Amino acid sequence: RIVEVFKQNQYNPLSVPTQVVTLWAVQNGKFDDVEVEQVGDFKNQLREYLETRKKDLLRKIETEGKLGDELEAEVSDTIDEFKKTF
Repeated sequence: RIVEVFKQNQYNPLSVPTQVVTLWAVQNGKFDDVEVEQVGDFKNQLREYLETRKKDLLRKIETEGKLGDELEAEVSDTIDEFKKTF
């Protein structure tokens, strides 16, 4: 799963905040119930979700430079929200 998560298009790399959310999701089991064949789609749709609906979260991650408890909870809730649509 980890290899699939970090495959990126050559001319369309993930932003650092999006990578942070994605890595956090992998480390905290949010990808565990996603079939390996679906990991790429899941990651791409999560990226789109973050960039269109959660721009403020990505800005906070970029500004703060780390995930404190409050921001980590927001990331977790965001991924759980997204998973309901996947």
